[in-house]
Amino acid sequence: MPDRKPKTSGACAINMQGKAILIVGPNKLQNELMASSLEKETAVKCFALNNYAESELDALQGEGHHLLLYDCMGKEAGECMEECAPLIEKQPGAHLLCLFNLRRGTGKEESLLMQGARGFFYLEDPFQNLAKGVQAVLNGEFWVSRKIMTDLIEKNNQKTRRTGQDILSRREIEILTKIVEGATNEQIANKLCISTHTVKTHIYNIFKKINVKSRFQSALWAAKHL
Repeated sequence: MPDRKPKTSGACAINMQGKAILIVGPNKLQNELMASSLEKETAVKCFALNNYAESELDALQGEGHHLLLYDCMGKEAGECMEECAPLIEKQPGAHLLCLFNLRRGTGKEESLLMQGARGFFYLEDPFQNLAKGVQAVLNGEFWVSRKIMTDLIEKNNQKTRRTGQDILSRREIEILTKIVEGATNEQIANKLCISTHTVKTHIYNIFKKINVKSRFQSALWAAKHL
């Protein structure tokens, strides 16, 4: 199976809706097979990289978000996050980070979300879960269980009363919580029995109050303050 080299194929990836999927890890056979299968499922160009090489990733910079799938096989999730942190901090709007081959039950997901991770795939997950999750993250969503998101918010209720609640109204906190869970405007409107126009107005006011420009940034703010 031929190597996939971002330096020679980067232009093609950028033209594909401005997005690319980068599978990073030492297991070349696994990653090549994943790249081939994900390309068929998502119609987004995929590259399998042997290691985390920023020079190679720079060749894929474009208008869209690139999804980094980082292999945590044999590593602690925190270690993987530390390895990815420099690129995420350098270009926070260019790369969406998901970790795969994670072990369940480590309890590290909440901390990883606050550091910028967008989704998690576990050792026992079937490929269809991976394909579905990748598509969701490329569409701007999080691929995290609702329980993890809910626990993250509930564990910080005291902090919410001291910080977030001083900034946001009770209704705005409700809506921001739904955004963190990945709900669309229509789903939020249905859940809270209000119009989508009212939801949009609340979201505009939330973004203005907490000084963010996207749902992703608002979710990161919520992870730190709610």
